[in-house]
Amino acid sequence: HQQAAEAIDQVDPNRVFRWQPLLRKSLIVGPLALCLLLFVAISPQAFALAASRLSLLSDEPWPRRAHLEMVGIELPIITAADDEAAATTLQQFADRTIRLPRGSNGMLRVRALAEGAELPVVCTVHYRGDDGTRGQSNMRRVGRVVDGFQAFVLDGPPLSDLADSLDFSVRGLDDRLADYRIEAVEPPAITAMNVVVRYPDYLRGEGSGEVDLQTQYQAGLRLPEGSDVTLIATSSRPLGEVDVVLKSDVGSQARLPLILSPERTEVSLPIRRFNAATTVRIVPRDVDGISAQASYRYFLGLVLDEPPLLVIDLDGIGNAVTPIARIPVQAIASDDYGIERLDVSVALAGEAGEAGEAGEAASAATVSPPLDRDGKGSVMLDLRDLVAAGQLPELVPGGAIHLFGEATDAYDLGSNHVTRSELFRLQLVSAEQLLALLERRELALRARLEQTIGETTNLRDTLELLRRGFQAATDTQLDETERTRELQLRRLRAQQSGLQASKTNEELAGIVASLDDILREMVNNRVDSIDRRERIGEGVRDPLKKIVEEPLRELRDQILQIEQSIAEPTIAAEKSTLAVESAEDVLLRLTAVLDH
Repeated sequence: HQQAAEAIDQVDPNRVFRWQPLLRKSLIVGPLALCLLLFVAISPQAFALAASRLSLLSDEPWPRRAHLEMVGIELPIITAADDEAAATTLQQFADRTIRLPRGSNGMLRVRALAEGAELPVVCTVHYRGDDGTRGQSNMRRVGRVVDGFQAFVLDGPPLSDLADSLDFSVRGLDDRLADYRIEAVEPPAITAMNVVVRYPDYLRGEGSGEVDLQTQYQAGLRLPEGSDVTLIATSSRPLGEVDVVLKSDVGSQARLPLILSPERTEVSLPIRRFNAATTVRIVPRDVDGISAQASYRYFLGLVLDEPPLLVIDLDGIGNAVTPIARIPVQAIASDDYGIERLDVSVALAGEAGEAGEAGEAASAATVSPPLDRDGKGSVMLDLRDLVAAGQLPELVPGGAIHLFGEATDAYDLGSNHVTRSELFRLQLVSAEQLLALLERRELALRARLEQTIGETTNLRDTLELLRRGFQAATDTQLDETERTRELQLRRLRAQQSGLQASKTNEELAGIVASLDDILREMVNNRVDSIDRRERIGEGVRDPLKKIVEEPLRELRDQILQIEQSIAEPTIAAEKSTLAVESAEDVLLRLTAVLDH
């Protein structure tokens, strides 16, 4: 310490502190200090703002020529109704962040101060997506200056069909809206749609539960008319609200009441008394207001309960009946869900043969026959018994009655489904008049039989011609051309003979059926003519039926054998001889029947 203290006295301060560098720096600091003082004197507020920003005491932005303000993003409101105008809603940023559904088409809105600031010609959006994409888009000016501000909008990329989250900023002249973010979130989706159906009461059997059908929705689903339908939609996220619109084929449109589950992931849509093909449109929204970007559509077809079908046939009765006749009625009724009741009615016709509604109602007798599982039923209407029971007034020849059927199903959702059959008009005649009518029909059948005998005679002659041709072919040698021509001619004659035999068979079968109808009409009309019935039945009908079943069938088989053996004259000649004999037998029997 002593040595150091002694050495201090020998130090030269001028060698340690040099004034030349300080003078050179003062030449720079001096003008700057003068400028600073001048700045303070001219704009003390700007100096204070600069000092506070440089000292990190404030982050207030430096004054700009232009002034931009963020308005928000305008989104279309997705609704379930088609006829509503496309309304929009303005979503505003919270802490420079906004949440939008994926797939949405938003419109970014900013505004620039037009009074007291310089108005930008264009504003530019610079963005960067979370997937690494970058870009910029110019905003377009819309409208005029309103309330001192000019509006700018961006309705294209990256906001059109938003796919991913992104950060962006907006620049106009020297102003900048920075550090804004759009979060793209998944909108709620309907992941499943179940359909629960309870059929109308008239379609439900005993012991049916509360649910008749429960299935997942599928295209083409059709439900019975009058059912109570409940649609149960399952969402991918908890729901805040659901917009549902029901539109039927008749054009009516209604919003349905909804029932949300406690977890808010299922919503039930009850449709009571389903009576028209219906389209259901659903737009789900989550608890944050994020909605699906398109409505979910479900179509439910309708199965109408058609009126029953009814066919009535009178078996063994004609257009004329006696007042004591029995009328056999055969009915076939069918319906989608079964027949509830079948009524067969007979009523006295009004004056001049017209069936007046009032007259029928006043003098009609109705019988309800049971139906089997195939919808078939039969009933015998005995006019004599109906008159004796007082259900019909006294019936006299010269009048007429009407007979008809009515089938009713169990439909109870509106007016009853009642189907009336064809109306049969039956003329009332005496027994003598009926026999005269039947005799005229028998004479017509006799004429048909005479014609059939004539055709059978021609058939016999054709077969005889064939037989002779085959016999001559065994004794004559022909060249190839003539032999081919003869074969074709014989084959043609054999085919014509087969067709004629088939026609004769059908004609005789028709005569047999007509004779059988005559016999049944005589029995059903209680016409006491035993001799006539025996003559027609045992002398005509039964022999004709036997001819059809025995010699005529054998004749048809023999003609077929002739056609198959055309190329072998010897065999064909033998078959032709047998066919001619069978044709002769048929002719003899038909002639014997004609005598009766």
